[in-house]
Amino acid sequence: MSSQLSEINEYFSVFVPGQKNPTYKLSKHETTIQYLERKKELDPIYKKASRPGLGKKKYREEHAAELEEWNKCNKYLKTNHIDEADLKSLKLEYEILKMDLEKTARALEGVNKEIRVMKGIRYLIKDLLPELTPEKEMPTEEVKEQKRQSIYKKLEKKKEEVKQREYEKSGLKDKNSRRKKER
Repeated sequence: MSSQLSEINEYFSVFVPGQKNPTYKLSKHETTIQYLERKKELDPIYKKASRPGLGKKKYREEHAAELEEWNKCNKYLKTNHIDEADLKSLKLEYEILKMDLEKTARALEGVNKEIRVMKGIRYLIKDLLPELTPEKEMPTEEVKEQKRQSIYKKLEKKKEEVKQREYEKSGLKDKNSRRKKER
């Protein structure tokens, strides 16, 4: 089961080669676009604050938050070597990446459902019925019989629990109260 899951993951990893999180590049572009647009909005405030003249100090104090945000945007863009002229190309590339990601997600919907089912089965086998997990060495007939009996007991116990829940849902507390009501 685990080998099948790993095979499926390897097969579909071709959609996003060498990248663990397919949305990383998309979110990076989105962040960059936001910083470019915000810097463009704050440019007039920065230009007015940086030109010489009277009242410059007062203007800077009034717009300290905007100037700090402009500096943050500017620092991010310089650190990532992004020019303001790249905005249109970044938006276009962002839209292309977004469409590719949506297309890939639609293609993987069926596979993801199948993987979830397989993981659920693996959980049931591995955690709830550890007797069914393969062993490294061949078990003897006695061990096999003990496992069978253990599994049968667990299944009987589960059946009883389900019956008990059905009785409780129908308003009856247990088998005894049902018998008493029938008399």
